[in-house]
Amino acid sequence: MFQYDDCTVLVTCCNLAGGLYRITFKEQSYTIDRILYEDCRGIAQYNDNYVLASSTNGILLLNNNLYETKRNQPEADLDFHGVAVHDGKAYIVETSRNTIGIYSLPHLIRIGEINISPEETNTKHINDICIINESIYLTMFCKHGEWREATTFSGVLMEYSLIDDKHPKTHFSWLKQPHSVVVDNGRILYCNSAGFDLTLTPCPTEIQ
Repeated sequence: MFQYDDCTVLVTCCNLAGGLYRITFKEQSYTIDRILYEDCRGIAQYNDNYVLASSTNGILLLNNNLYETKRNQPEADLDFHGVAVHDGKAYIVETSRNTIGIYSLPHLIRIGEINISPEETNTKHINDICIINESIYLTMFCKHGEWREATTFSGVLMEYSLIDDKHPKTHFSWLKQPHSVVVDNGRILYCNSAGFDLTLTPCPTEIQ
């Protein structure tokens, strides 16, 4: 039987059963509470708050009790996905533009961007990010061309330096629609979604 520690986990979910869920694990049992009823994507902790990206209601700032305290609803459909918080700013994937938007906290004002690819449409399907040691690690469905036109899976997990983003590194290639990247304690974890598997592997030496 699978054993797990007592803890509370926040889970975002999109599409039909979209929302923000709180799963409480206790004494080898669990309960699930649905906190928000909307299309939720990424979430990241900011001090005692949370930054939540939603495709329907923009960017939300939630307090420690998961109540909304601030919202930024952009005029354009940016198709928000993954969120990471670093150095007092929120980095939010804007999938429809192949960019990572940079937003001031706690004001949720857009102050800059990192352009991953020059097209103004969703050609690479960037979806998730995490930030470690002044570098952004991101997953996307393809590195070259248009992901919908690819005849084989060509997803990548890449690194962009926050100091010099002109020389990105590709750490893993030929992935199957990768999502949910985490770098921690000398290991890197990502979900190979179309392959229905979760990969946990030692980090390449340069990441550690």
